[in-house]
Amino acid sequence: MRRRDFFQGVLLSGAAITAARQVGARPLADSWAFRDAAEVLPLLAPLGIGDEVGLGFRLQDVTGVQAGAAVVTLRRGSQFFRVHVCLREGGPRGLAHTEALDFLLMNDGDGDQQTEERLARVVNVLASLVRKNEQAGALTPKGLLSHATRAESFASCGKLV
Repeated sequence: MRRRDFFQGVLLSGAAITAARQVGARPLADSWAFRDAAEVLPLLAPLGIGDEVGLGFRLQDVTGVQAGAAVVTLRRGSQFFRVHVCLREGGPRGLAHTEALDFLLMNDGDGDQQTEERLARVVNVLASLVRKNEQAGALTPKGLLSHATRAESFASCGKLV
């Protein structure tokens, strides 16, 4: 491990712990840790990496939970779209939702940019698929946080992208 990577990890871990204390939230250590995408993939079954989702969009990548969200990356041609899957607390947020999860497009728009209709439809297709898998027994990945908690806890660390 490079020394720079080590120190960056130590600093970011400290920032996460400090943020948890400041917001009075449950400990975020569980949400900060990187988890394997294997916890997330059952929610998207039968889709796999590279599969067509619809309307010209493909499933490019899925991450495990890190900093309180799993990231689903969609690709259309040379464009990439990051959808953060967060724990749903209260009313739905983002482009789509299930009973347990919110799907938020992370495009640096702070909710002010209009989302292309075809992209919104594809994210809703993903949410419908996840909803079906949740009803069939797929588990919510450990470590997910609501978007509001993530924003309070990790925005200053630059971990919401």
